[in-house]
Amino acid sequence: MNNNIAIQSASLRASTRTIKSHFAAKEFVEELKLQFKKGRWQRYIDELCSALTGRSTFLNEIGKIEQLEACALDPDYKLSDKEWKFLMQSTQNYEWIGDGVLAKLTVGFNDFVRGLEYPVDFDFDDFLLKLREAKKTF
Repeated sequence: MNNNIAIQSASLRASTRTIKSHFAAKEFVEELKLQFKKGRWQRYIDELCSALTGRSTFLNEIGKIEQLEACALDPDYKLSDKEWKFLMQSTQNYEWIGDGVLAKLTVGFNDFVRGLEYPVDFDFDDFLLKLREAKKTF
């Protein structure tokens, strides 16, 4: 039996059943971001994205909130309640890299008749394999 099986990617969904408000979701995600910051993770900025920090990651050229790109938000910036609610209408993500693994935290909300739903997903990928796959598509 061969135990040298390599995992190329893993996806997880956080349980958010207890989240009943935008504020609770924001605090939950802030705690998750803090865990990455405490670990050996560094912010990852895709080569196709601008290396902006803070609010600049989601402002347009006239300073209005308008994050339409698929580029990750700055995980060190704590969104205001207003920014949070506006941005999370569209799915947003945060990205880190550490020990050859690319981690992506994806969050957004759905406001259904039955209540607020906040899917919070994690994707972990082998960074070198992901780069090789990306280069094949160009």
